[in-house]
Amino acid sequence: MQLAVVRKADGRLLGDLYLKAEADAHAIGYTLDPVFTHQGYAREAVSALIHWLKTRQCQVVRACVMPENTASVALLQKLGFSAFGTDTQGDLVFELHLLQKASG
Repeated sequence: MQLAVVRKADGRLLGDLYLKAEADAHAIGYTLDPVFTHQGYAREAVSALIHWLKTRQCQVVRACVMPENTASVALLQKLGFSAFGTDTQGDLVFELHLLQKASG
């Protein structure tokens, strides 16, 4: 699923979000027009997507990032994602666990 990231003030398209349900997680991605980077829009959009997934009982969110995309790596870490490994293309894989399994 692809979702538009739109500025509330004027309806301007800033970028998009990507969401795909996988067997054990939901994969997300995001892209912003370079004109709108480093202004908090990505954080707001990804945070809203995570909140939406949490309300739907999603347990794990996964995101892949090219290692040189340090801004995206920092964003994921600020949002609570942890490094999980690398994929077959050498991208960094991050995971966020939303719902903890009950112990007992």
